[in-house]
Amino acid sequence: MAACQSYIATSLVKINSIEEKLWVTAMVQGVSWTGLNNRAKKWIWEEGEEADLSLDWAVGVDFAKNGCVGIGSSVKYNLIVSDCLERKGWVCERDEVQDMFQEYKGRALLNPVTYINAKFDTLSTAKEACLLEVKNCSGITLWAGKFVLVTGTTLITAAAGGVDAFLKTSCAPGFFGVKCSSACFECPDNMPCNPITGACDNLLTCMAGLQLDQCQKLVSLKCPPDPGWWFWNKHCYYIEETGLTKTWQEAKMFCSSYRETMLLTISSLKEKEWIISMINRMVWTGLNSRNRGITWMWSDGQLADTSVTWLIVKQAPGSTLNTICGSLKPTPEFLSGQDCVLKNGWICKNSANAFGQHSGMLLLNPVTKHNHTQGFPSFEAAEKSCFSHLKECTGVTFWNGFYFAVTGNILTKSIRGTDVAFPRSACSLGFHGRLCQERCKVCHKDLICNSLQGVCQGRETCISKSAKLLECIFGSKSNALLMFWILALISSLCPSKAWLLWKEHCYYIEPEKQATWLEAATFCANFRETDLLSIDGDEEKVE
Repeated sequence: MAACQSYIATSLVKINSIEEKLWVTAMVQGVSWTGLNNRAKKWIWEEGEEADLSLDWAVGVDFAKNGCVGIGSSVKYNLIVSDCLERKGWVCERDEVQDMFQEYKGRALLNPVTYINAKFDTLSTAKEACLLEVKNCSGITLWAGKFVLVTGTTLITAAAGGVDAFLKTSCAPGFFGVKCSSACFECPDNMPCNPITGACDNLLTCMAGLQLDQCQKLVSLKCPPDPGWWFWNKHCYYIEETGLTKTWQEAKMFCSSYRETMLLTISSLKEKEWIISMINRMVWTGLNSRNRGITWMWSDGQLADTSVTWLIVKQAPGSTLNTICGSLKPTPEFLSGQDCVLKNGWICKNSANAFGQHSGMLLLNPVTKHNHTQGFPSFEAAEKSCFSHLKECTGVTFWNGFYFAVTGNILTKSIRGTDVAFPRSACSLGFHGRLCQERCKVCHKDLICNSLQGVCQGRETCISKSAKLLECIFGSKSNALLMFWILALISSLCPSKAWLLWKEHCYYIEPEKQATWLEAATFCANFRETDLLSIDGDEEKVE
């Protein structure tokens, strides 16, 4: 039974003695399934071993029937043969001595156990110690030649070698959650998913400065993919590292080309300390003052509490400037008020979110056949699927109450207003390209710039009102050799909504009337540069 197989080395119970039968009988309520069945025309246990029905535990049981065997105190001899399709409880079994640790090469778990000696020379002794710490040890990290007990549950990819993680779990590979009852997504490189969260845990990579309590230089798939972006405490930071300098206003404009991104705000002393550890020169923050430093604001308009000791801003002696901006210097560590037209490095900050949002729009082509028919009940689940198919996934589409990870890169209008496209792009509306510094062309009317391509889109409309995204995009036709997808689209570049768009050509398909070939040719000729259908290849023919 799948419910048992989702645990490591576990199957439906195998009865080995009369004592075991009596103990299991006392434990269950009603009748529960055992692993004994004759679906292969002979009595075998679930793992395939043939049952010895001459043993004392089998005495008196009627094995003349076909089916599966249940166990319970309410049936004669405590065992009964029933139809395998009946619904009953079940009893799982496995040996007590099992390796409960799943290995992840090149990964690390953080947050070491601190109240006991948590470092061991061998993996076997570390496993024994972790199993004893039932609630306080989530796994083991091989780090600096030692096996260290940890409490973290998120796996981080380590760019440096010599690091492996061993996550404690009862779940078999491919399963996670309470009672190991949920199936994982297929993860890249055949890496098993995280049995606690179900995620592929390919989001975070430690590039440098790995310590068991933190990673100094961490990159995340939820941050923009451009060089210079780092992840810390659920936020993404762009730290200019190429030697470029900008005025405060120029730096602010650079940051705003990324979606929901501003010049740096500092919320805690720990955040300030991490930032200082990452810089080697003066950088602009979002601090600015319009009244000679009497009050300070962040670039998002929020008032800065500069009364706290770690956020006090020092000003140049004798400065008479009304408008000054705040910069951060690594050595000595302090914030200073400067003329905003001076040029410095800069730091941008945003909440980690890899997806934009366009209401009333669609991105087509779901990632997998599973998504075609089902979709996901939440954006978070579709996001996980997208990150597990990183090379092909371009975003998420919300369609008729479900979320789909998709591979299409063309924004298409939906005939319904409730659908939403979430392209996997970090750029603000109107920007695209490397560092989101390329501006889109001005889009006319109700078109929008697709940040995935940098072009104006929205002319095409999905005309299907089907409940399934599969049927909006496809109406699949096939022959012995070929299968193609049919796009049910209309376009503002076609003569009217009665015309369909396919691969940059407009088609009119008469749904009711019939005509001679000459009458049909005359009808088509009434439209500019239009003829009866000419077929240019097998793909067009099938469509």
